[in-house]
Amino acid sequence: MAISVNRYIYICKSKYYKQIFSFRNTIVICIVIWIISALIDLPNFLNWGDHRYDMKTLVCSFDRTANYNWITLFVCTGVVFPGLVVIICYINIVRFVRSHSRKIQDHREQEPGCYKDGPSRNMGHAKLSKQQKQLLKMVFAIFAVFILCWVPYGIVVLIDFQDRLSQTVHIIVWVIAHASTALDPIIYAVTNTHFQQSYRAVWGCLTRRRIQMMDTTVSDNHDSVKDKQIFKVKVAAEPIEAISTLNT
Repeated sequence: MAISVNRYIYICKSKYYKQIFSFRNTIVICIVIWIISALIDLPNFLNWGDHRYDMKTLVCSFDRTANYNWITLFVCTGVVFPGLVVIICYINIVRFVRSHSRKIQDHREQEPGCYKDGPSRNMGHAKLSKQQKQLLKMVFAIFAVFILCWVPYGIVVLIDFQDRLSQTVHIIVWVIAHASTALDPIIYAVTNTHFQQSYRAVWGCLTRRRIQMMDTTVSDNHDSVKDKQIFKVKVAAEPIEAISTLNT
């Protein structure tokens, strides 16, 4: 949800993006998100719900059979509300991109001479449109993965308050729901060239560091073997030196 809002502001409200998502504000936003996440679980500590070991999902989690009202609140705040926010952001991004593309097309038709001076005058529009399309694909992919992963879990939690569904059903929807977070970095890499470049840079740093560590280890082993050989030569030479001293 937060990423969708971020992308919406970046595309549709770009002039406010740097002000809203400054370094300090970003840290504050992350802290607020963690606080909200903690507050959602707070009712379980106030005897509205409970925590227990779930024999169906085999994890320690909230008690989905303790209070149906809290389960409803959890599904609304954890699945429905984020889904609605993502949908609203996605719809507004689509409308903005279409409107922006239409304005560019109208400008080309009204002033065709502006686009006959070579590619340099067109690159700004083409590059902006391509970047927006990449962001649009990423936001849509994140939205689709979020819905496909979390909606089945929310439905199962709501309809199985009496805990009658099989363990297999609960484990499948639980794993799929939590796989959403693991799929996000893959979506970033597939749909956004900036993330691809960043991943390559990180991988290059890790590879170079590993090679340096291997070279250091080989060098240390080589020095260790060399030191052992020198020590053996010194030990072998000590009796000879002792005998020479006695003879003198």
